[in-house]
Amino acid sequence: MKEQIVSEVSLAQGLRGDEADTITYATALNTITKGCSICKEKFIKVWNEAEEEWSYKNAIVVDKMVRTVDFVRNRSIMLDFVPVCSNVNKGRRKKTCFE
Repeated sequence: MKEQIVSEVSLAQGLRGDEADTITYATALNTITKGCSICKEKFIKVWNEAEEEWSYKNAIVVDKMVRTVDFVRNRSIMLDFVPVCSNVNKGRRKKTCFE
């Protein structure tokens, strides 16, 4: 599958949504650099020459959470994944959302 590349600005705006007054741009960028909200997989930051801006590979904002595109594509198996995600805080995190 072709990698999706999304601009840093678009991701930050998606995270801020209608709360741009209370969520700063810097806070949104910090959230993006932490990786997937579920599995904590880090996103690869790349320079998009065509758009002349920083972008991230395979990142997407859904419900004000940044997630891997694979997670969103495979959300039909999300119910099977939820118990794995709950182990993130217990130090038993999987490498990616669907390993």
